[in-house]
Amino acid sequence: AVPLSPDHILLRGAKLQNTNWVFGLVIYTGHETKLMKNSATSAPLKRSTVDKQTNNLIILLFFLLIVLCLIMAVCNSQWSADLHWYLSLDDLSVFNFGINFITFIILFNNLIPISLQVSLEVVRFIQ
Repeated sequence: AVPLSPDHILLRGAKLQNTNWVFGLVIYTGHETKLMKNSATSAPLKRSTVDKQTNNLIILLFFLLIVLCLIMAVCNSQWSADLHWYLSLDDLSVFNFGINFITFIILFNNLIPISLQVSLEVVRFIQ
């Protein structure tokens, strides 16, 4: 009789070398084993405080950009309707609003610092 110890255990996925044969006995199988519990969940993604803060600020700036562009598009539509009545833009108001909204997004896109994430990664790499 050989006692069961860590020296006598082969876990699932283990590879044997320099051995022609092995006697095996399955003691316990199922989803409650240590190996199955550890392989079922992946490690949580670790993010630094600076990453979390920059991501939150970029999301805030994105929503600020959308709100600012909506306000500017509404103001531009009102301004165009009041001052440029001779262009007959009333029937194209929704189309013009969409064009104005996209135009203002293009104009104000520098509000979101896209290169900030790249700069932070370069600084981390240099450190």
